[in-house]
Amino acid sequence: MTDRGGWILDLERQARRFAVVFVHLGFAFSTLRADLVDIKGTQLCINDYLAQPAPDQPTLHILNDFERVSKTKDATIGRLRERVLSDIDSGHVFILVSTISRNFFEPSPGSDLLADATHVFVPLDDPSGEDPLTVFPSYNSCGQDSSKLLIGCLEEVGSSTVHALSQAIWEEGRSPRDTIEVLSKIDIEALRGAGLVSVDGTSVQWTMNSVWKKFKSAVALVSARYTEESSWLVDTFIDLWVIERLIRNGIRDALIAKQGEGWRDGCLTAGLKQEVLERARKDAQPAARSLRDLRDPLEWLTTVELLQLREDRELGNVGLEAYMWTKLRNAVVPIRNRAAHMRFIDAQDARTLRTWRLIVSKGMAKPS
Repeated sequence: MTDRGGWILDLERQARRFAVVFVHLGFAFSTLRADLVDIKGTQLCINDYLAQPAPDQPTLHILNDFERVSKTKDATIGRLRERVLSDIDSGHVFILVSTISRNFFEPSPGSDLLADATHVFVPLDDPSGEDPLTVFPSYNSCGQDSSKLLIGCLEEVGSSTVHALSQAIWEEGRSPRDTIEVLSKIDIEALRGAGLVSVDGTSVQWTMNSVWKKFKSAVALVSARYTEESSWLVDTFIDLWVIERLIRNGIRDALIAKQGEGWRDGCLTAGLKQEVLERARKDAQPAARSLRDLRDPLEWLTTVELLQLREDRELGNVGLEAYMWTKLRNAVVPIRNRAAHMRFIDAQDARTLRTWRLIVSKGMAKPS
């Protein structure tokens, strides 16, 4: 059983020491919210806090619905930051209580309030019996279904963390120990706040090793359920579109320079000619009888086929050094495939594509 008095006293002590602390009280720790009444302070929702002036005397404010700023526009984190910093100057201190992890909040003006807050982690219960999930206070008290509990915990961490877990567990087939090794510090923080890992010094451990199969299934389900559009999603598809069209233009120009006006007939290998013609017929040009009838046969190639064509037809570097083409294939094609199948695209994917768009645009820019 969690030392109820101990953890709440530590939370209050940390708040008074650091002025602003963040605590993740989500699915696994929901029953501990009742302990907040033992803190010598004022519990408020964000709307009420922003709507009324601060007390004259320095006060400990417990903002118990901090997740609100990730979902609403009327109580933005920017407004909150301005007010909190002003009140801190007057001696007030704050506990930001959230049902979601810090990396669930997208960067925005004012988000440094969250980044600068000291993260206080809630202690887990001691295991009871053979069920490892009894370390979660809400599971111990309410007897929740273990699969629902794991899903609930995962739904509280940032999508980037769920994606990292899915990549490591499902796509790379990593073991529990190896999965921890490839997770970032931000991911570990999010999982710790949700109760899914524990930290002892520098050692990080899963809290549910013995139900790893259930956790693996929960990761698969939660990662598949994401339908919220991220701020970078539109830019990702635009960058993919620009990159592929620039590459196609460069390869087309190289084919024309090498093969002349008859480049359409001779651009593809024998194995691709009929396949590409069939793709074009089924999609947009049912009357086409040969490649010469297609405005641009390259438009019916996959990215991999397009990149391979440069090598098969010995077209040279086409604006990029040979080693850069290999790096581009390894970096861009997996993201392109995820996008093509409407799988999850994360912020790192977006940054990777933006970098490659700049590289390809510069390498393939036509001289003026």
